[in-house]
Amino acid sequence: MKSFKKIKWSGVMPAITTQFKKSGELDLKSFEYNLKAQIDAGVHGIIHGGPFPVSTDNRFTSVGPDSIYRWLRSISFQDCTQEILPDALKDSNPLELTRMINNKFNSKPL
Repeated sequence: MKSFKKIKWSGVMPAITTQFKKSGELDLKSFEYNLKAQIDAGVHGIIHGGPFPVSTDNRFTSVGPDSIYRWLRSISFQDCTQEILPDALKDSNPLELTRMINNKFNSKPL
């Protein structure tokens, strides 16, 4: 692995942020558009700063085991119909995952 001391950092390297939709989903189309615009402009590198303002949140690191707290967003599926649940959470267990239900591991449908 190269040492950072040996790397010659030079040229234009703008910071870009990850864009999100109002729903909270990653806006990959906007991210791709912004990234392509930077590359087409001739930048030498990109510094990914994460989603603003999380990238400026000094309570969490961007590397190591605590980095997940920068990006973690809890999601709850309370009273959802089976049709809109992800396959991993459906009662029919179409992915045949081993799940813990009532303190017992089981891969059968409910």
